[in-house]
Amino acid sequence: ADGAEAATLFGLIEAEVASVALDASPLAAAEMAFAVGALAVAALGIDFAASNDAAAIRARLATAAVAGVAAAYPADVTVGEWLSGLTLDTAAALSQEAASLNPLVRIETGAPLPAALLAWKLYGSLDKMSDLIARNKAGSALMMPTQLVAVAPDA
Repeated sequence: ADGAEAATLFGLIEAEVASVALDASPLAAAEMAFAVGALAVAALGIDFAASNDAAAIRARLATAAVAGVAAAYPADVTVGEWLSGLTLDTAAALSQEAASLNPLVRIETGAPLPAALLAWKLYGSLDKMSDLIARNKAGSALMMPTQLVAVAPDA
C-alpha cells in the first residue's frame, strides 16, 4: 500500500478499535489486540509531509494502544506483551521519523495568492502544491487563504 492508502487504512482501523473498545467479551479482546496491531503496521506505511503529522499519528496510536493492551492482558499475557512491544516500537519509529521532518508553520500572505506561486516561493518547485491545497482545505488552487499552514521550507 502507498502512503495515502496506509493513511486511509489507519483511519478505518482506528474506527474499528473505537467500536470494539465498547465490548468487554473475550472475543472482543482478541479482536482489539489484532486491530491495534494492524493499526501499528498501518502507521508505519504512512508517508508524512511534516513532523506534526507523524506526531499526531503517534498520539492516536498511543490512545488505541492503551485500550488494546488493557483488553489483551487479562485475556492473554503473551498477546498483551507482544502488543505492548509492537506499539512501543512503532511509536519509537514514528518519533524518529518526526525528528527527521520539517514542522508545520503558519504563513500570512496579506493577499490571496495562487497555490502554484506559494509553492514556488516556499519550496522553489511545485512538488508540494497539492499538500498546500489539501492542508488548507482551499476550494481552489487559484486563490489560497491569506492565513495558511505549510510544511516549513528546508533551511
